[in-house]
Amino acid sequence: MEHEKRKKKQLRKKMVITLFIIPIFIIIALTLIFYAFGWRFDFHDKKLYLSSVLYINTQPMEAQVYLDNQAIGQTKIARQEVKPGDYNLKIVKDDFLPWERIVTVPAYSVVEVDPYLFYQNPQVQKEIKIQKFLATHNQTIIFMTNSIATYCDLPCDKTKEIASVPPNFINTFLTNNEVYFEYSDFYIAYNLNSQNSQKLLKQKDAEVQKTVFSDRGIYILKSDNNLYQLTSQDSTLIQEKVKDITANSDWLFYLTTSGSLIARQDQNKTISQNTITTTNFTDNQIQLSATNLISYNDNIFLKQNNNYFLLTNNQAQYISADLKNYVSLDGYAAWMTDDGELYFKNPENQSPKFINRYFQNPESILFFSPEYLILQYRDEIKIIEVSTKQEFIILKPGQSLNYVYPGSETLLSLIDQNSIKNYKITEGATFWQKILKIFRR
Repeated sequence: MEHEKRKKKQLRKKMVITLFIIPIFIIIALTLIFYAFGWRFDFHDKKLYLSSVLYINTQPMEAQVYLDNQAIGQTKIARQEVKPGDYNLKIVKDDFLPWERIVTVPAYSVVEVDPYLFYQNPQVQKEIKIQKFLATHNQTIIFMTNSIATYCDLPCDKTKEIASVPPNFINTFLTNNEVYFEYSDFYIAYNLNSQNSQKLLKQKDAEVQKTVFSDRGIYILKSDNNLYQLTSQDSTLIQEKVKDITANSDWLFYLTTSGSLIARQDQNKTISQNTITTTNFTDNQIQLSATNLISYNDNIFLKQNNNYFLLTNNQAQYISADLKNYVSLDGYAAWMTDDGELYFKNPENQSPKFINRYFQNPESILFFSPEYLILQYRDEIKIIEVSTKQEFIILKPGQSLNYVYPGSETLLSLIDQNSIKNYKITEGATFWQKILKIFRR
């Protein structure tokens, strides 16, 4: 009898222990499952939340990272268990400009931040002395050395002299493949690929209204509204009764006095019409008889009453009033107006974004990519990160510049009237490689 009582007591004890352990096991298992799925408990707010991962990397690495003014380590770093919210992220490295921005971390997500750090005081890596800067197109520049016209592709590792051209030219004009040297009675067209030259005669006693240059030749519009192409003999008449002309690398565009727009590549006409349909504008058509032609960086515009329309096939997209500069690449575009307002547009958005709301208006756009803009100010050069509007002062040249170009993965080339200087601005910045890959297609 006593044995049975002890047996029942032990059984009840085991059941109690089992009933006690099972809930604890379930709680631990659920806790581990919830933890694995990112759930955390905020003891301060006494709330559950889904945590996120903040992954931070920089180029160069080994930069100190501060999150809400608390040091969390050096890059490369993955900061786990970040509560959703807005954080002040600051990255600091000796000899580099500090990088700082507000980072928004959504719930249960991985947020990657990988900024490029620029040297605080960049040093000249290479300098080429020149006599005079002449012209530039894309990454090619023309300048004088030892009284001889010379050209190179930035950052000018190799220079080539054009010794066959007389030095007493008046002006120089550069396209993709041709350099045009202007003299009093003629031009010399020098082909950069074949290194052959050709003399093109000016029209004597001709009052020239406008001259345009392209890889296919020199075109002049006379005051009598006749359009000619210069040749080595007599000039070739292209069209009578022409109001205005312009050109890009491949095409000649002109407006006739009767209000027709014509685009010509060699002798082939591809556009000939009297009206152009507009987009993003109150009037759905442009009357060509009341327009002019403008070219910005190989982009052709129709100008009507100070409004600028980008011409694409048979449509003209309204861009801006009082346009000063326009650059585009792979469907992305940036432009600025006469008063310095800066806009950016990507292919996915119909409307452009006004992006210099929080910083001073620039004087000009020096270089453009979908990720970054290089802007010229009066006494400094800035890079603007388009997505965050973050700006970096990368250089204060202290003088007027003729041209600025990212010459390699880590160099920025600055050209004035006396020199070509290559500055090392950052280390391992792969965005330069992306820019150059796109730019040199």
